[in-house]
This record gives sequence, structure tokens and C-alpha cells, in this order.
Amino acid sequence: IIQVESAKKTDTFITASTTFVDVTGLSLTITPHSANSKIIVSVSLSICGDYFASYARIIRARSGQSDVELFQGTGSGVRVTSAFCVTGDNGIQDSHGQQFLLHRQFIDEPATDQQLTYKIQASGRPDGGGNASSATKINYSVPDRNTNSYDARMASEIMVMEVSG
Repeated sequence: IIQVESAKKTDTFITASTTFVDVTGLSLTITPHSANSKIIVSVSLSICGDYFASYARIIRARSGQSDVELFQGTGSGVRVTSAFCVTGDNGIQDSHGQQFLLHRQFIDEPATDQQLTYKIQASGRPDGGGNASSATKINYSVPDRNTNSYDARMASEIMVMEVSG
């Protein structure tokens, strides 16, 4: 391992946007030492949604180039293909504080020695019309009550490690 960078998020974030937006605090930069280097990307994400589903994705950005969505599935129509798509029981998420702690780890081969930004973006339900009831929450539960022990506040992290190619 040549170098390691990480960003930890301990506060909360919410979005009802029907398009993906940057999650504040879950972004980092790394400049590979060689264009042959590989980057191990590791993400631990605490996520839940107000109405059944939550969405997040991993983006690699490089100055002067289009952003690249990483670790993406395939599909057609309105099917979501992002790295993080959580579907839970609406009643449990709304009433009992259910959250999902998700982890993804993979190797990225950016083929550059230029500075890269890796970041997490989230969106509300694409068919939610931007309503708060279709929001995605990061690091906290839907009810977010401070009156019981099962509405936890959690933390999330993105980490990258450069390895020689």
C-alpha cells in the first residue's frame, strides 16, 4: 500500500432530491503516484429512508473530465443501479428506527497520476417528487427520537488505498 486517505462522517445528512447530491463530509482526494496504480475503495454507509427505499452512489471525479459512477449494476427502465439501494419495511423504519449499515469494497483502475476525488452522493426516491416523505437519511433513523435506545446515531466512512499496479 502506497498511501491511504479517509473521510469519516459523524453528523447527519438528509436529501429528498430526485437527483443525486453530494453527501457533505464523505469526499476525499488522492493523487496516485503512477498511472498504473490501482485504488482500493472501501465505503461503510449508515442509510435509511422515509418511504421504503434509500439510494446512494460512489463517484470518481477528475478535473476536466466527466464524473464516473463506480460499482454500478446494470438495468433498464426506472430500475436503480447505484452501489447502494436499500429497500426496507416502511413500518419498521418509521416506527422502530431501522437503519442499514452497508459496506462496499472494490478495486478501481483510474489509469492516471492526476488528482482524483472520490465521494458519496445520495438521492431521495426518484419517483418521490422531492417530498420529505421520500428522503434518504445518512447516519440516523427516520423517527430520530432521543427517548429510547433503538434510534441510534451512527457514523459512515469512505477510504481509498493506493496499491502499485
